[in-house]
Amino acid sequence: MIVRNPVIVSNAAYDGYDWETIFKSLAGLQVELVELAFIAGYTEPFSEDYFSTENAARMKGLLTKYQLRCCSFSSHVDLGSPGIVDLFKKRMAFAREVGATTIVSNASVLETRDIFYANIGELADYGAELQLKIGLENPGDGRPNVINHGEDCQQVIDRINSPWVGVNYDFGNLVSH
Repeated sequence: MIVRNPVIVSNAAYDGYDWETIFKSLAGLQVELVELAFIAGYTEPFSEDYFSTENAARMKGLLTKYQLRCCSFSSHVDLGSPGIVDLFKKRMAFAREVGATTIVSNASVLETRDIFYANIGELADYGAELQLKIGLENPGDGRPNVINHGEDCQQVIDRINSPWVGVNYDFGNLVSH
């Protein structure tokens, strides 16, 4: 039996290039699936105004032009930050508009874990409404976090108790964390 494991390439590998160049290159490499990354400090600077219906339509047009599909949207923020819910909901809606079925983010630093657990319930409900899963990724910055290691994952997922929230485990982050 042949099992096909898809390769998903993030635009973060193309930091500094425009979308047309990125997608043309990925298509030339016969990539089919893309993870769009909007991560402050790691990808090209952007403002929250970028996450509009018009930009989503432009992005979808480019993806279609190069026969690519966005399955994942990387949008790392601290979900325990006060006021983050509205910002992240806007990013979630944009992610879904461009075709993503999963949005990836960090959970929270330990100091704001109570805010995180309050926020993630509302975000999970919105994910259900959009049919968009939230993948919580382990951080790589060394700051004590809700998810520091693999051992933390099951406890966090059990506490959240939503089919719309899972874990996106980054082994590279494990090394740097």
